Amino acid sequence: MNHAKTVIEISNVSKRFGSVVAVDDNSLTIQEGEFFALLGPSGCGKTTLLRMLAGLEVPTEGKILIDGEDMHGVPPNHRPINMVFQSYAVFPHMTVFENVGYGLKVTGVPEPTLREGVMAALDQVQLGDYQDRMPDQLSGGQKQRVALARALVKKPKVLLLDEPLSALDAKLREAMQLELVKLQNTVGITFVIVTHDQDEALSMADRIAVINEGKIEQIAEPRTIYEFPANRFVADFIGKMNVFDARVKENGDSITIEAPDVGSFSVSHPEDIEPDRINAVAIRPEKTRLTAKRPDDSLFSTEAQIVNIAYHGKETAIFVEIGQGTELSCTVPNTSRSQHLPKTGDTCWVSWQVDDMLLLE
Repeated sequence: MNHAKTVIEISNVSKRFGSVVAVDDNSLTIQEGEFFALLGPSGCGKTTLLRMLAGLEVPTEGKILIDGEDMHGVPPNHRPINMVFQSYAVFPHMTVFENVGYGLKVTGVPEPTLREGVMAALDQVQLGDYQDRMPDQLSGGQKQRVALARALVKKPKVLLLDEPLSALDAKLREAMQLELVKLQNTVGITFVIVTHDQDEALSMADRIAVINEGKIEQIAEPRTIYEFPANRFVADFIGKMNVFDARVKENGDSITIEAPDVGSFSVSHPEDIEPDRINAVAIRPEKTRLTAKRPDDSLFSTEAQIVNIAYHGKETAIFVEIGQGTELSCTVPNTSRSQHLPKTGDTCWVSWQVDDMLLLE
């Protein structure tokens, strides 16, 4: 992302509720026009961080700048931001038009300007023909769009989205993910989304901050987070991952990894981690291969027995047992209808490229 201007700067921000540390000394910058995701499990502090940006919570320590201005003491309604909550919070007794125009009306915007602004915002979310409808005549996805239009109508510098799609069913959620990205590209403002759904963050965001127990573990683009997680928590939280405890022996330019459950292998000396900090290795299920015969020596391989098979339509998850009862998950894409799949109880070889293994701190 090569945006010149920083729109949000969070410096050494902490938030404590009594003895509970919800956000623990975090710093990050978000660029103008960026789609940024705060991702982590429930209770990790991501929503608290979002609420501090909105001005709904006050940092215990540290400072927040939005568009270059210190937000200390600035109330929510005077910040250049707007927020969309997961509950939509659409007023049931007002039409779609009145809902979207409410924020402009209470600030005394004259009627012609208000009408123009509301219709432009409704067009942006493809609800131009729905201005006279009441909320109970709308689907969940349409209510979500009304909430978006209401937030966009005031032309904020930053739009904050708190789990905005969690109330929608899976198919609609996927469609709305694409729509949100398109909308963000059209309006060109910065979106900051909070989610616990990794697929949502990976498919929508330009960059992701992965948060655990109040601390940011890694900030990077989606592909980097997925392929090169910074540590064991990120590897385990993003997507599916087989993780094994490991020990490391150094021999000059290379290191030998000993994973009791898997075996030992050598890799070139990693540049970015101290070998003595490595305590685990990991391989993604889709990077593994299952074969009836032992593969060639260029691959790392081990003998296995199939213990479980789960069919997922576009792919099949095959669970195998290796070593002393260690289970490993493998993914086989279902590329053709006549494809032969192994059966539970079969023995096979599971293999992967050594380069595809992750070394984790």
